Amino acid sequence: MDTTLRLLDVPGGLSWTSPALWLSTWFGAGLVHPLRAGLAIATALFAAILLRRRTWLAALLIAVTGLGATGVVLWDDATGTGDDRRIVVDEVAGFLLVASVLGAARWQRLLLAAPIYLVIDRSKIWPLEWLEALPGAVGVMGDDMGAALITIPLFLAAEKFVFVGTARRARS
Repeated sequence: MDTTLRLLDVPGGLSWTSPALWLSTWFGAGLVHPLRAGLAIATALFAAILLRRRTWLAALLIAVTGLGATGVVLWDDATGTGDDRRIVVDEVAGFLLVASVLGAARWQRLLLAAPIYLVIDRSKIWPLEWLEALPGAVGVMGDDMGAALITIPLFLAAEKFVFVGTARRARS
């Protein structure tokens, strides 16, 4: 596995001035190997902490999902590859869904939820692999939204049973 930090090439059919490149790679984060998804999630985490209010997070989620889907369609039209590892706007949208539900007022929760989300997203467990197989932007964005919908109850269960249980034992 190549872990050398480097900037990936822009795919044929796209240029550095292409909106599809900037939208799909989340302003270039998807071109930074091997940090692509983690870097994109870090920027989403930072945005969530800055915005804090769920209504603002939900608005950002809707905007990123819509613009991201548009970027994926433009990327596919230009390159012929619908789901490329350099596309990370889908991870940003998925994590913003997690942040919208969990809330950012206690940012430590999001800091703990981020790696859980990334592991679930990368695992492609069912139904994520099925969602990813859907055509076009629906598949690209869908598996990450699915990963968010799996992350949220897992995190809430872990928070309730692990963190609360630890706090009870510490008080005893």
